[in-house]
Amino acid sequence: IAETVGIKPKVVYNPGSNLDASISQAFPDARSIFLDKEPEVVRDLQKVGLEAYEGDMATFRLPDDIKADVVFIKNAGFMTQEQLDEVVADEGLVVVNNWHGAADYMSESCPDYSLIDAGVSGASGFNVYGVAPLDDTNTLYGFQRTAPTN
Repeated sequence: IAETVGIKPKVVYNPGSNLDASISQAFPDARSIFLDKEPEVVRDLQKVGLEAYEGDMATFRLPDDIKADVVFIKNAGFMTQEQLDEVVADEGLVVVNNWHGAADYMSESCPDYSLIDAGVSGASGFNVYGVAPLDDTNTLYGFQRTAPTN
């Protein structure tokens, strides 16, 4: 999705990551930041050299006052527009699935983020697992930030 909109991220952020470190492999040249509520998960990510923090995605702010070019929220719920604005760079990309209704929420409640066409014929989202269930919970949706930061 990032390539589709021309983003070469310098910072990628995965709140609610659990042990999923795939963003660090997908974007090897970017600074990858992971967040989880479970201290054991954070310790395990740090043991393998990843930048990981313990906290809640609703209140956590990225270190060094940076903002992420790509935020990847999968199965972790959703963030309000105000919370996203604190961590997403101008024209940044938020990739969500709909497990906890994140894609629906963003479509309805985040007017400064636009659903983008990821270049998949006949769909605005795509499924990384092959076949999406009928309820689309594992389909990934990309939303690009269209309003500049204040």
